[in-house]
Amino acid sequence: MKLYAISDLHLRHTENHQALAALAPRPDDWLIVGGDVGETLADMDLMLRTLTARFRQVVWVPGNHELWSMPSEQPPLRGEARYLRMVDLCHRYGALTPEDPYPRWPGDGPHRHYPLRYEHVRLPRIPRFSIWCGTRLTEDWHTRYRAEVVVTGHLHMPATLWRDGVRFEEVSLGYPQQWRHRGGLERCLREVLPGPEKSA
Repeated sequence: MKLYAISDLHLRHTENHQALAALAPRPDDWLIVGGDVGETLADMDLMLRTLTARFRQVVWVPGNHELWSMPSEQPPLRGEARYLRMVDLCHRYGALTPEDPYPRWPGDGPHRHYPLRYEHVRLPRIPRFSIWCGTRLTEDWHTRYRAEVVVTGHLHMPATLWRDGVRFEEVSLGYPQQWRHRGGLERCLREVLPGPEKSA
């Protein structure tokens, strides 16, 4: 049994939609979907319908794109009402959300989903985004809460990084021009647990 994670599916892009449809089933494994699935309830429904059929358990965490109010959706949903509609949609498919009690991972090792660490942000072309990438108040969470793995997304720059002996997995897919050269969604799916050992 493995725990995988992916974020930033951005399903309004046709190539991302096609990559999701081609993802191989992993019926014994769990999957964290770490936000930015898309901007509409239809995007969420597509993600849930596809992934809950291919994984034993899906855990969804919202991103900023899910919480945008889209004028094209009728009636338009805003704020808490929009978020609760997405939680309800997840529950209909059996996916877990932040509103559920923390699930106990049945495989090897614990996991955590925390804010980013500022020093892990490598955005020289768009430095304005760095203000959303960790704070001094969260810098020690990975050690304070004895995390084995910290899962983050949002940067569209997947990577495995280490800090204080703790593995940080940036798990985002991103836009087609950002992931196409990586070999598709299958290659972008990140194994959180058991995961790789730290290299010497």
